[in-house]
Amino acid sequence: MKVDLAISPESDVWMAHDQPLPEVLKWIEYDLDLETLTLVSVSGKIQDFGMKVPSPMKKYLRKAKHIYAIHQAEDHIKDMSRVPLVVREALY
Repeated sequence: MKVDLAISPESDVWMAHDQPLPEVLKWIEYDLDLETLTLVSVSGKIQDFGMKVPSPMKKYLRKAKHIYAIHQAEDHIKDMSRVPLVVREALY
């Protein structure tokens, strides 16, 4: 599955993928320290996003409250959902 991430300066976040996700997402977790996204399904299954989040996006993702998950194939949007975002950050 190919995935891509886009973020606006207002912290709007879009995750585009070219194949359907195996299950409906309940939330997405962003780990600030590891710079990774983890997808969590309604049944509790977890799946790695498949790429590191580029460091310049960190400050925008930290403020985001949700991600728009967009299934795009054949130059058309097949499905889109607004998924809550949970940000994990280690306390030092």
